[in-house]
Amino acid sequence: MRTEAVCFDIGGVLVRIAHTWQDALRAAGLDSPALREPQMLLSDLPAFDPYQAGKLSYSDYLKGLADALEISTEQAALVHESILIEPYPGVERLVREVKAAGLRTACCSNTNEPHWIRFTTHPAFSAIQHLDVQVGSHQVGLLKPNRSFYELMTKLIERTTGSILFFDDSQLNVEGAVAAGWQAHRIDPENDPPAQMQALLAAALGSA
Repeated sequence: MRTEAVCFDIGGVLVRIAHTWQDALRAAGLDSPALREPQMLLSDLPAFDPYQAGKLSYSDYLKGLADALEISTEQAALVHESILIEPYPGVERLVREVKAAGLRTACCSNTNEPHWIRFTTHPAFSAIQHLDVQVGSHQVGLLKPNRSFYELMTKLIERTTGSILFFDDSQLNVEGAVAAGWQAHRIDPENDPPAQMQALLAAALGSA
């Protein structure tokens, strides 16, 4: 089916992020006993997913994070902000090219209010701000790979299910999108995501 829309995940696709709490601690310049423990993925924190789904308050989330990392709640807030590192070089150009091709654009991200505010207001993240549709999990109470999230996005994107091309760094999220009828590809966050997406997009449009 002809590709008519492109939907992006944000973290690991458009924006370089810390994928473990140890990396976030280092980015924040903080010491913690957790730095000497096995690597802890963000989702390994019990409070993380409920917070991203909008089902846990920021203060309760920070308390859970502070307890897990053995730091203060003020330090936990800094660690949380330090998850975001920088946009990948080339994402601004990529989004411009997708829009210039006449495709509808969107993002569908498991995220939270503090990060979302930065994504939608800070000049560094202007590529996200240029997307036609921008939806964060905390706004809708849904997390990928929940099928309902993809169904909601399909309605908001206003294109047929099979015409939506999706990029995510999580294989589970990619499989969820495929199950919902989307075209979807996993992006390796450590191997120039914009270049990977440009190649996949060229292949999709070339075969349309």
